Amino acid sequence: MKQVLFSVNIHSHISGALIFIFLPYSTVSQEDLLVFSFFSFGVAVCFLLSANPRVSAITLQFNFLGIIILMWGSAIPTIYYGFYCDVGLQKNTTILSLNCFIITILPNFRGPTFRTYRDLMFSCLGFSIIFPVSHGVQLYGLEIQEKRMVTLNLFGVASYAPRVLERFFPRKHDIYGSSHQILHVMVVLAGLAHMTGLLSAFDYLHSQAVPCGWTGWY
Repeated sequence: MKQVLFSVNIHSHISGALIFIFLPYSTVSQEDLLVFSFFSFGVAVCFLLSANPRVSAITLQFNFLGIIILMWGSAIPTIYYGFYCDVGLQKNTTILSLNCFIITILPNFRGPTFRTYRDLMFSCLGFSIIFPVSHGVQLYGLEIQEKRMVTLNLFGVASYAPRVLERFFPRKHDIYGSSHQILHVMVVLAGLAHMTGLLSAFDYLHSQAVPCGWTGWY
């Protein structure tokens, strides 16, 4: 039974990874291709690193790293299209992501002594994405999809963290329909909603006279 449960959890993330690896691209510029590649790469890597049947400290670290890469990969195109000329926000997100990467990898940061520092870094990374989006998203379609993405992610977390189904319906969802599986599916759907929003932003910008082009690095 446990093996079947792992299988469902794993395949839900593997399928998501394949979706974002093979999503088709229209004719785009090198800059558009690059920022969309960051997002697709981040989602695919996150899902692949989460699709490991072995539970250990190492695989748990890979899971955390996947989440960091996903947050970073999602932030880059969002900030790029939302703040087309503001390279500073892109650099700040990259620096915060690297800090989170370091404190996840190095053994010295795993203990309870640095727990507050770890939480602070992850919180800063999250807020570095939330504040620019809430403040500066001005492209039609992107804001709606961001709301959908947040709703789907929150629904997945809300069902997973308190184990709602397992608490009220014990032994009924040991194989299929578990809270963990719902979390996986919601994250995949949130990624698709985010991609839809980015495509709307892409269409909007390419239909306008944008005042500046590619001036930054990632």
